[in-house]
Amino acid sequence: MVQAGTLFGYLAAFVTIVLALALSDLLISVHRLLRARKRVHWRPLPLVLATFIALSLLTCFFELWDLTRWTSLSYYGLVWQIAQYVPVFLATCAVLPDEVPEDGFDLDQFYFAERRYIVALLAIAFLFDAGGYLAGQWGDILARPEISIFVLTVFLPMNLLTLAAFAAISWSERKWLHWLSFLILFGLAHVGYSGWVVGGASALAP
Repeated sequence: MVQAGTLFGYLAAFVTIVLALALSDLLISVHRLLRARKRVHWRPLPLVLATFIALSLLTCFFELWDLTRWTSLSYYGLVWQIAQYVPVFLATCAVLPDEVPEDGFDLDQFYFAERRYIVALLAIAFLFDAGGYLAGQWGDILARPEISIFVLTVFLPMNLLTLAAFAAISWSERKWLHWLSFLILFGLAHVGYSGWVVGGASALAP
């Protein structure tokens, strides 16, 4: 038996390596675009998608705190924990171009060419997250009416609306529909995550 907090420390450090590498790749891509800004035809949609993914990485940090209650971890449990962050990592690496050609670059062309790959990865990550929540809360869902009501009236509708927004971005090339989908995604993210708070004792001595 490991000491209290030790397992969380090891697992959190392992997972945050994946998240940190994803964020680093995104920032490096932004840096390259800014360095080559005179050759870049700037468009808002790809930047909005990149912002959404960057904010999604921050939600992964908050989700790590659920692991503080763990007292044991199997090999396949570790595989599951890492696998659910792989799609987010790949989407983050793909959302912005890695290089800017000498003859210039239109971000909209890149966005519409790669959006299905990126959104598919986000949808997979989203399903991982939703499935993990349902699996972890299944006992409470069956035993506690207030939890089952929340799942049916809030959790499932929000998740289905999110998947519908992903589908609209993937299948349509109408920009107004993309903007509407992003408005929905950011709105749902605000409703779902703005109340999240991680608490802890102050590092300062009283």
